[in-house]
Formats: sequence, structure tokens, C-alpha cells
Amino acid sequence: MAALALCVLLSTCGDSEQAKKPTEPSETIKRETDLMSDPNRAGPELEKRLAESVSVDGGLLLVHTNMFLYVLPVSTPWTLHCTVGMSIVFGNSITGDNSETTNDVTVNLSTGYIDPKNCDVLAPRIGKRLLTILGQSR
Repeated sequence: MAALALCVLLSTCGDSEQAKKPTEPSETIKRETDLMSDPNRAGPELEKRLAESVSVDGGLLLVHTNMFLYVLPVSTPWTLHCTVGMSIVFGNSITGDNSETTNDVTVNLSTGYIDPKNCDVLAPRIGKRLLTILGQSR
């Protein structure tokens, strides 16, 4: 009986200790949110991430996401989203009546919350950087 009580106590302590440990995704989001709270630090990091994910070669747009490489025309339309993270979506969505099909490619540059005031600074900066990569800056 004492052995059973000890096992229950040890397993409870283990669960309690596990509960106290932050999960990796929440720590990542916390770090990202902290980084995005300072546009002076976030801007260069977002530009670096963009350059690692997006490039142009011979008129083709090369988009690297996780394990995939997408090759698109350099004229592919794009949209930048900012607030709950920052992402760029390349392509046009195609929707139907009963089903939805997309031909979009998404590059996630950040997963942390970005204050709208910081989005006002960071989003145009990253958009202009993307235009430069695409050879469309003026």
C-alpha cells in the first residue's frame, strides 16, 4: 500500500512539474511578441527572414516554405498581413460554390502579436523590401 501511495505521489509531482514548464509553442510566441514590440530590432530580423524565404532568379519568384520550394512568375500578386504575426501570401485564391481551392503560397515571417502601431512601421518596410527583391522598387 505504501508503494502504491509513493507511486501516486511521484506521478502527481511529475505532472505538477510538467504543468509548470511552459510549452515550446507558447515560449516561441512570447519571444516573437517581445521581438515585434521593438520595430528597431524586428525590422532587420523580418528582412532577414524575408530574404531567406523569397528570391528571384531569371524572372522567376522562388519561395521557400518549411520543406517546399515554390516557383512562381515574378509578377505573382501578393498581400502582406500584419497583427497576429506577419505573413505574405503570394497568389490568388480560387473559390467555388461548394468547395474552396487555393493556389496561394504563404510565407510566415513572425507568429507573435504585433501592435497595430508597430505594424504601421514594419509592414511598409517589409513590403518595400519585397518590392526590391522582386525588382519592382522605384
